[in-house]
Amino acid sequence: MSVPLPTIDRASFDAFKAGDEAALERIFRQLAPAMCANALEEVGQAGGAARAIEHAMMRAWQHRTEIASPERFLTVLTEEVHESAMRAKGRRSALRRFEEHEGGGAQHGGHGAATSVDPNDVWAHILKALHPDTAALAAAKREAHDASRHGAASHIAGVGKGVSKTVMFGTVIGIGVVFGGLLWFFQKSSEKSRVTSALKSAEAVTTATKPGQRGSMKTADGSTVDLGADAAMTIPKGFPTQLRAMGIMGAARVSVDGKQKDPLEIRAGNAIIRTSGGAFTVMANKNEPVTVRADTGALTVSTDTATRQLAAGQAARVMPDGQIAEPTADQLSEATAWTTGRFVVSNRTVKDVLPMLQRWYNVEVRAEPELLTRSVSMDALLGRTDSVIVALEKAGNLKQIYLKQQMVLTDAPAKKGK
Repeated sequence: MSVPLPTIDRASFDAFKAGDEAALERIFRQLAPAMCANALEEVGQAGGAARAIEHAMMRAWQHRTEIASPERFLTVLTEEVHESAMRAKGRRSALRRFEEHEGGGAQHGGHGAATSVDPNDVWAHILKALHPDTAALAAAKREAHDASRHGAASHIAGVGKGVSKTVMFGTVIGIGVVFGGLLWFFQKSSEKSRVTSALKSAEAVTTATKPGQRGSMKTADGSTVDLGADAAMTIPKGFPTQLRAMGIMGAARVSVDGKQKDPLEIRAGNAIIRTSGGAFTVMANKNEPVTVRADTGALTVSTDTATRQLAAGQAARVMPDGQIAEPTADQLSEATAWTTGRFVVSNRTVKDVLPMLQRWYNVEVRAEPELLTRSVSMDALLGRTDSVIVALEKAGNLKQIYLKQQMVLTDAPAKKGK
């Protein structure tokens, strides 16, 4: 009979979701007696049971931002321990049948041989998985490369001498592990393609704001999306029951309903954002890096080449090549100040600022060609064209005039006495 896992407190769970390894250890120590008993009962052998627990804890850690509550966490962990234990038990049974069929001499103890699982050993293996020895991994990679160079010759030399049954079975197991990894990869790729196709489908619904306009709306999954000016949100067919994903272009603040079973996935430029609850702000303008800030709760930001976990208050900047960096304070202010009614520009050229004025104020401004490369930094009120023009004049030593009803920026005249 399985032992129910004890409840865990919300503070430890929240710290765990935020990426606190100390919280991970506290939770593991609290749950270890029940997990060890359950895994040992199912596998019947201490080594396999320990590996099942290690695998379950690492899976939970890797997908922690997708787990909505402490109760859901316990369910996920129970299922992972059970599935890992069944795989371990299946491998032992397969090895036993193979050796019995081939006359192998190995002896396998039954339940009587399974004494106990040491939580300290399990935690040591988890720590090793969390912080691998990169030097050892590099050495192993070099050894594997050297061995592959001589593989063909060794194989020819060994033909006719017979093959070890243990080596043969180990090869079969190895192929199975590789196949399993490939299957997981293709499943993930398939899911990614499914979201991409759904967002591009003609059946997807796009809601957009106009230049100078902001908007707020409630989505079918209970989340709230605040769109910045000249921004868009795309919802695929079947949202949220069949596919809980959306696309964002431009600036948005998303408050995610944490009561849903599945995490919300947001495509913004080349960034993929996944979260089970909380709020985040994102700016994904065409031809610019994507900036994401976790306002409350935790989230995962990923690309084809990188992944980063963000706790509340942390931010990331996704570059066009897929690399993920930490934004500067100025970059973050530019991307998020609109949520507080401000328009912030940090060390931009006048040429860069003009389309930003069109987006946020719906005002078309031209500048004399020689002024386009002038650098400006400014802070103005949104919704007030006079405020932003005054701020721009001051920041760039400029003067706004009208030529044939067109607003034009010229060089400010020199002050008297200069």
